[in-house]
Formats: sequence, C-alpha cells, structure tokens
Amino acid sequence: MVYKTMKTQFDAIRDSIDEVLENDPDSLDSKELLELTLLLDNLLIEYIKESG
Repeated sequence: MVYKTMKTQFDAIRDSIDEVLENDPDSLDSKELLELTLLLDNLLIEYIKESG
C-alpha cells in the first residue's frame, strides 16, 4: 500500500476518533471508538509489513 494512501486513511480514522470524543468525551469505551481503534491498529500493522 502506498504511503500517501495510508496517510489519508490514518487522517480519516484520526478525524473520526476526534469527532467521537468531541461529541461524547465519556465515550472512551464505546463500540464505535473501539472499532476505530481496531482500524488504526490494522493500518499500523499494514504499514509495518509494507516498510519491511
């Protein structure tokens, strides 16, 4: 996966996490936040695989 694509995905996930936390600061254990965190984890794993 190309770095620019990963950066775009990372930014989108980060923005979504920020939005969730802005809407409900007490939502640290919400399902939506956990799903976004999982997406971020998977993207990081993919980046590590790509970078060797």
